[in-house]
Amino acid sequence: MFNPAIAAVAKRNKIIRRFRAANATVPERAIDPFILGLRHGLVFKKLVVRGILVETTRNLFYLDEARELTFNASRRKNTILLLAILLVALTLHLYFSK
Repeated sequence: MFNPAIAAVAKRNKIIRRFRAANATVPERAIDPFILGLRHGLVFKKLVVRGILVETTRNLFYLDEARELTFNASRRKNTILLLAILLVALTLHLYFSK
């Protein structure tokens, strides 16, 4: 079964891997995503809006690794918080449903 959320994460990881493999991690080594076989789709644009991919000149981008680490840490923290809330809600539901 197709899951759009999983597909988006996979696409994001693919884009990031390609920029790392091309060593485009500083402005001096910015590269055209077309050369990497990437297009400016929704996931790519979200990475640009979040500042993970930074445009230096017209259509040349590099991967901001510090921003990516911050983004990943924030996602991890939010996931743990959501799971904790769900666990508390489930515990309260089971406790009061008896």
